[in-house]
Amino acid sequence: MHKKTIFIISIFLSCMMMILFSCCETQKDEPKKTPSSEGISNPQTPEITTVSDTISEYKVGDTAAAIEIEAKVTDNGQLSYAWSKSDSKEGAFTPIDSATSSTYIPDTSEIGTAYYKCTVTNTLNGKTASAKSEVFTVKITDKDDTDNGDDGEDNENKEVEKPSITNEQKEYEIEVNKALTLTVMVSMGGGQ
Repeated sequence: MHKKTIFIISIFLSCMMMILFSCCETQKDEPKKTPSSEGISNPQTPEITTVSDTISEYKVGDTAAAIEIEAKVTDNGQLSYAWSKSDSKEGAFTPIDSATSSTYIPDTSEIGTAYYKCTVTNTLNGKTASAKSEVFTVKITDKDDTDNGDDGEDNENKEVEKPSITNEQKEYEIEVNKALTLTVMVSMGGGQ
């Protein structure tokens, strides 16, 4: 009986050793698998293509079309997007919260001109490389601003027609402490 117990224990230990070695060999083999990004030391800088117009204009409160870019890399890195805004084309750009896709719909609630750009970041093997898009200009005008089809002159620069005064009496006689009523006829362009 003692020999049978030793035999069973030795078979059990042999099985356990085989399982242990097969697990270790599997772990040894896994690092040998080479993913397509392994061996690339630095991520590729994203190539950005502008899809939408870089200059657009809307009336205050209108819904703007999305400004859009396309970005690509060939190293299988992960792309991320971050839009930012400025009050001047050359000024400091401030990140826009939650604007993290390849498109962004500008705000049209206030009159003025705003400038937008997107930073695209490629992340690969814990390293990053970034590129910035062109600057997009979005002008928001007042709803009352309309183009009347005139020659482009500002109303301030147009010459104002001088009125003509008719029936003008130059001399009056009046008693002391009596009221005097004066009447003047003014016409513009032939009308009154």
